[in-house]
Amino acid sequence: MEAEIVKALTENLVNFIEVPHPAFAGMPVCPFAKQARLKGLIDIKIVDFNLEEIDDRIVNVVDFYFTNHEKLIIFAHPDKHICQIKLNRLGDLYEKRFPSLVVFRSHPLNEFQVDGLYTRREPYPNLQFVTKQHLEEARSRLSSKYYSKMSEDNLRELGLL
Repeated sequence: MEAEIVKALTENLVNFIEVPHPAFAGMPVCPFAKQARLKGLIDIKIVDFNLEEIDDRIVNVVDFYFTNHEKLIIFAHPDKHICQIKLNRLGDLYEKRFPSLVVFRSHPLNEFQVDGLYTRREPYPNLQFVTKQHLEEARSRLSSKYYSKMSEDNLRELGLL
């Protein structure tokens, strides 16, 4: 089961996240994903985490990784049908626990979209942890055209407003 989930999320990276799209001025949804994936800087962990509270297993991994590495860590839940609202609330709890990180929430039914493109609909619900510093550095390397079709809500959710 774990290998199937990792494969599905990796295929989503390769076939969607890394593919250029007009919503992002002809750039990929994430212009840095392919390079990060090829360098082994994306780590996918499958954890049947509790949706009601912070999970020590996630805290321990996050504490270790962001003390010793600069990676994107994806914690995927094996149940495709978990509640998206609870996943979003849990992401909020982790952002309070780790103020230097951004926690993206992806779900098969996620409504986040840019110019009609649902960028956070993934085959398995997951929380993605990355440092704010890393996002700021990446943002500084992107053309402003990349953000041109994003709404104020999009920019706010990305921590850019």
